[in-house]
Amino acid sequence: MAGLYSSLAFMIASLQYLFATGDDQYFEQSDLSDEDKRDITKDSSAGDMYRAFREGQAWLGNPTFTAVLEEPQPTKRDDTYHWPVTFTSDLGEYIVALGKVQEFKEAERKHTYKGELTAKYSDGAWRLSDISSQSPGASASASPSSSI
Repeated sequence: MAGLYSSLAFMIASLQYLFATGDDQYFEQSDLSDEDKRDITKDSSAGDMYRAFREGQAWLGNPTFTAVLEEPQPTKRDDTYHWPVTFTSDLGEYIVALGKVQEFKEAERKHTYKGELTAKYSDGAWRLSDISSQSPGASASASPSSSI
């Protein structure tokens, strides 16, 4: 399980690094499936934001991303692990885009998504995928057992 924790931590850190710096090299190296990476980058609003950060046209003031695993251990079905997870993003105090600074209101900064992380170990590495989630704004009510 240590490798799975490391894969998830790296993926979350790479996402935070991307939105803080615009550099997507670590996100591209993460164990998130290629299909899920494409889903993130092709969604119209998220894709536009992703491209703006990657191209240095926008950046956030101190963004943070976290993942809280809601159970001590995942459930294994066949060769795939399923883990309830709560993702939280705090966009930071401001965004710079098109040469202008816009401060975020407190209510605009934080977004929470409840979902399920699916992971499979193959060829000596973990593959993360199918991070399905509820709509933004869902709140975490369970106390976390593991946090990244």
